[in-house]
Amino acid sequence: MRSTTIGFLFAVLVALLNSGCGDKGAPAGGQALVVSGAVPDNPGDPAQAAVTALIAGLRQGHPEAFWEFLPSDFQEDLNGLVRLFAARMDPELWDKSVSVHRKFAKMLRSQKQFLDPRAQVESRPADAQARSEAVAPATSDGAALADLLESLLDSDAASLERLQKTDGGRLLATAGGKFIDQLRALSRLTPDDEFAFFFDRLADLRVSTVRATKDRARLKFDAPGGTPAIVDFVLHQGKWIPEDLENEWQHGVGNARAWLSTAFNPESIAERKPELLAILGTADAALDKMAAAAAPEEFAVAGQEASRALWVLWNSLSGEAPVVEPSVKESQPVERNELVTIVVSGELDEDSQNALRGRIKSVVDDPDRAAAEITGDDEASTFRVGPVGDVAAFAARLDFLEVTAVDEKTRTIQAKPRK
Repeated sequence: MRSTTIGFLFAVLVALLNSGCGDKGAPAGGQALVVSGAVPDNPGDPAQAAVTALIAGLRQGHPEAFWEFLPSDFQEDLNGLVRLFAARMDPELWDKSVSVHRKFAKMLRSQKQFLDPRAQVESRPADAQARSEAVAPATSDGAALADLLESLLDSDAASLERLQKTDGGRLLATAGGKFIDQLRALSRLTPDDEFAFFFDRLADLRVSTVRATKDRARLKFDAPGGTPAIVDFVLHQGKWIPEDLENEWQHGVGNARAWLSTAFNPESIAERKPELLAILGTADAALDKMAAAAAPEEFAVAGQEASRALWVLWNSLSGEAPVVEPSVKESQPVERNELVTIVVSGELDEDSQNALRGRIKSVVDDPDRAAAEITGDDEASTFRVGPVGDVAAFAARLDFLEVTAVDEKTRTIQAKPRK
């Protein structure tokens, strides 16, 4: 999957939030202090203070706290990606796209009577009813999506000229809070409300310091119902950030820059411009039909036309062909019943724990989906890993450990390092 600027920024934020959030509805666990305001439980630890300030800012509706959390070179990278897009995108194509999306938002409000699948006409043919439900969100979803679109279209994103001068911190400070609230509202209306869930859980997130030096720190993130997560932080240009983020940043930014340079090559865009404008014209005309529809069947047919046109547009710009049967395996998260607990006796230092985690992840059932969390003390290190189906077979693959016991019922493996 190629990264986009917004997608990459969102992934960074969610990755940090996700480090301490577990499953919904389970009882609280852990003994770390509950975060409140911007006061850490260890005022002498600057890493914990930085993370706590970020959490407090997000809780209070200030997404610009995330921007302040990032080092200045990371901020420059993100601003550079936005400006690169603005410089390479064709102005006429962008203006037409903005116009089409404004029309889409207006239609969502004007035709709300066709956006509620419950408002069915019993005499309608079954295939027409299915088509309508496939393209029309519920009424409340439509209003929330319209709010979100209008906020985006009222921001710097609507103008390439403004995007070339934009600053991520200013954008988040002026429009980010409203956008986040609207995205949370929309997320709550979907079956998979992960975005809203992460933000709602900030009030319950606990952060404590495991150990710290002048340029490295290990923090523990704990939330009700979740397995505590240990995250290593490093000092980067005066800011405390997750070590994994520092290691992966340039790769992520490089991929995003490469994608923007390829997908929005001015010469190829110029060659395809008539075709792309025609696709936008098809979507625009279909939205007019949706706005003028007097019956659910008309609305559904026009909605399919608009959806097809916008899908073709996206794939034309991204350079990716539509996937007929997308791989569920690649995108499916590791479920709780796929996790195995490995308790490794003896004290392991930080480097040994990280190295062992990497080896364990390499032998799970599907390394591409591998998830692993570490907790540890002076007596043992505990790894929660997955996906694993057959616990005994998985234990047999741990030949780099000395396995001392396997409990398939509790999905727990006892082991110790090989000498």
